[in-house]
Amino acid sequence: MLQKFPKLFREYRSTLKGYLNDSHSTGLLAARRLGLLALESKLATLDLARMHEEALIFLMKQQAHLRCEEMIQRAGCFFIEAITPLEESHQNANDKSLEIQITLEKLRQRSSELAVASQELKVEIQRRISIEKALE
Repeated sequence: MLQKFPKLFREYRSTLKGYLNDSHSTGLLAARRLGLLALESKLATLDLARMHEEALIFLMKQQAHLRCEEMIQRAGCFFIEAITPLEESHQNANDKSLEIQITLEKLRQRSSELAVASQELKVEIQRRISIEKALE
């Protein structure tokens, strides 16, 4: 992650550090904003997870004064907020995909019904032509 998105990684690490040192809700808002930036940057969920892991490992080496369990727990809250925009995006895509599948199935059904109606119409036209010729 350091190589592909160094600026985003530095900002993520800095924001996570601030949150770990002072876990106010503004830090979680910043985490969500970082998630939106990750989404805009076309980062996959696993990319953001790797970025979080690298940042946390780096910070754990620096932040020895915090208890490890507490730091991991707080970092987990931060990560959940950061990943939420990506997950919401995936859910929206899944919802849209389902809508498209339903619409395609309806179109297939309608096409099939139209093909049957068209064939019936052709038969009816031929029948009327035959009757017309017989009447002449």
